[in-house]
Amino acid sequence: TLTTLKGVSGIGFDLVRGEKTLDTIRRFGFPANKYLFAGVVDGRNIWANDLDASLRTLKTLEGIVGK
Repeated sequence: TLTTLKGVSGIGFDLVRGEKTLDTIRRFGFPANKYLFAGVVDGRNIWANDLDASLRTLKTLEGIVGK
């Protein structure tokens, strides 16, 4: 439902706290005509971010939805 809303050009997802979000995107895909904003830094403590984990998540996401 969320990805089919008219007038919405982009959707942001929390890929840090949303533990099942990446699996959901993998399962259902994401429309090519929408922008996906990927939250990969924990906003509760941005200074302690695991950069390697963030990059792995982005590479996994790229493999699912492309660039």
